[in-house]
Amino acid sequence: MSSSSKKKAYYLPTIFLGLIVAVIFLMAIFTYQVPATERALVLTMGKITAEKGPGLHFRLPLPFQEVIKYDIRKRCFDGNIGRMEESTTKDEKQVVVGINVFFYIKDLAQFKTAASMAAAEDYLSSRMRTAKASVIGRYNYDELINTDPSKMKLDQMKKEILEALHDDVLARYGLDVYAVTFSSIAVPERTATAIAARMKQERETEAAKKRDEGKAVA
Repeated sequence: MSSSSKKKAYYLPTIFLGLIVAVIFLMAIFTYQVPATERALVLTMGKITAEKGPGLHFRLPLPFQEVIKYDIRKRCFDGNIGRMEESTTKDEKQVVVGINVFFYIKDLAQFKTAASMAAAEDYLSSRMRTAKASVIGRYNYDELINTDPSKMKLDQMKKEILEALHDDVLARYGLDVYAVTFSSIAVPERTATAIAARMKQERETEAAKKRDEGKAVA
């Protein structure tokens, strides 16, 4: 074998390896992958030009195009302010109600106006606090807490809280709030003490009545 043939045989693996590296490098520059749990916004020269779902996609390199990925999985959020504060019912009773909301990012372009998910959740938390207080203020205490389920209107309250949140939060930050649940319903300690005292008094009154009836019969 001639020396030129030996040199070609020696350089072929190096050339092949170089081509592989070049292809990988070009793929990294001109393509991007979107996972199944995400969607991506494509910005061309700073303007939104496309929205892409899961899969492999082509792109222009920076600074021509930028790709921003967002996690679109459903989330459960209980708020970060006013979670367990007192609310006043229509008949001026105090209750402590906690709620959960379920949401996901629906409008990527609108969500981009938020500085971060934390900023969007801060706004959502504020709206949850306001909506909860407003709705509870339209119902009486026994429609929220009652031993007779038929007198309670929890489902209607949840529906009204959802209606108060949905369109506003979607328009503001592109979050689709699709469900609301009550995580807890309680009364303040002073109210609980007063209720217990009243129940004790009622039992004592009833017991005294029974004793009197017994003595009368005797």
